[in-house]
Amino acid sequence: CREATVWFGCLAGTDTFRATVLPTGETISADPLSAWTNVATQPGTFLFDPDPSLVRSGLVDVFAEQQNLQRLDREEEYLTGDAVPSSAFVTAFEVEAVLPNSPKELRRHLRDKPSRYYEVKCRHIPTNADTLRRQLPTGDAEPRVIIVCRISGRSHLVVARRVA
Repeated sequence: CREATVWFGCLAGTDTFRATVLPTGETISADPLSAWTNVATQPGTFLFDPDPSLVRSGLVDVFAEQQNLQRLDREEEYLTGDAVPSSAFVTAFEVEAVLPNSPKELRRHLRDKPSRYYEVKCRHIPTNADTLRRQLPTGDAEPRVIIVCRISGRSHLVVARRVA
């Protein structure tokens, strides 16, 4: 399991927790309770999916504070901001639309310019990605990502494009 490793001796360092992204080796270490990130009322230009090592270590807030990012919800690990940090700790998505958690609203939004493929991401909201994907219109537009998440306590669908 590369998500959780116990370090001993001089490798342990002085901070309580550490997250490392493999294979880049980028690392962050701190006390998880040393930061408390603000919660955004709406997503910024970009939405960020943190690396599992960052989530597992409890350092999402520490990373967000260092990068001037906000959480979408206190219970969600997804982060948001208006600039993409140069870090392997997050996968960036450019936000196209924020919709209520309604497949009907999502279909209406995608009707004019349907994509050839949809990636569905969710963390804490039970979602059948295959069922949702089958309900969406298909076309020739570039692939999109549908992120099912809470924003300020309410369930939403974020339509986005993966940032290279």
